[in-house]
Amino acid sequence: MIWRREFLGGLLALAPVAVFAREPSLTADNGVAAKVNGDAISTYDLVQRMRLLVMLSGLKPDDQTVAWLQTYALTGLINDQLKEQEFARFRPLTELDSDIEDQIKALSGGDPARLLAALDQAGVQAESMRAFLRGQIAWANLVRGRLGGRAPVSADQGAQAATRLSAPDTAKLRLAGLFISDQSAGDRATGLAMAAQLAAQVRAGAELEALAATFSDPSPYSAGRAGRWMLVESLDPEIAAKIADAPVGTVGDPIEIRDGVLLLTVLDRYQPGGAAAPPTIGADVAADQLAADRLTSLAARYLRDLKTSAEITS
Repeated sequence: MIWRREFLGGLLALAPVAVFAREPSLTADNGVAAKVNGDAISTYDLVQRMRLLVMLSGLKPDDQTVAWLQTYALTGLINDQLKEQEFARFRPLTELDSDIEDQIKALSGGDPARLLAALDQAGVQAESMRAFLRGQIAWANLVRGRLGGRAPVSADQGAQAATRLSAPDTAKLRLAGLFISDQSAGDRATGLAMAAQLAAQVRAGAELEALAATFSDPSPYSAGRAGRWMLVESLDPEIAAKIADAPVGTVGDPIEIRDGVLLLTVLDRYQPGGAAAPPTIGADVAADQLAADRLTSLAARYLRDLKTSAEITS
């Protein structure tokens, strides 16, 4: 996910983050945390990624948070290494340098010096931010270039999906949330621990959208603040059962699904025969959602194949 500028205000509110970032538990030498096809990830890289994730998300860390954050950060660094190695098979990584600087400029509202100063305050090196963005941008380019042609959605398919979503005789939910895939968490236990702690922080006043911007993988269930209308009949049964009676506007408990863990908020409901009018979904919106879902599935398989064939030690 490429970071969006609307979260910059939270990113720059660093007083509590700076204290955490310099705790002894987040210090390290230059030992080797992992190797990916022979390329080393240092313990310094790992600590830098942990600090950056805290800074970007506004996470309120404690001892339990550090336990899963280390696993999540290391898994992310391994995945990024795989993505960059794959990108380098086709094009030089240096081609991404201008895109990285453009992203930094966009995130900072045209004032990169302010962002770099905030990073320094949190104990994060500017190159660690650039490395984080490099992995995201490399992957976005790979997915678009190598998989984009395999996820087309016709105008008819978009129109049919819009008709179903807008139909007055089907029950619907407008959902927002975040999805922690097993591929990103490293294992299911880490994903469950993450989801439980993130849910607790949301209930204590943290912004679900800000946490999702850092920790959520793409998913039909990980829409942003506005959420996404979905047919109840199209939901996985385990998801439908968990949110059937969920209060509107509150984050639920973690939900395990096949590939990871979900946190969901029901933003709105539509029931046939009720007073509310059904939602109106445009064919172009429905088509974009279908295309994004297909591309997300293909990208997850792509990364899974890269990991299966890689030599990874940690």
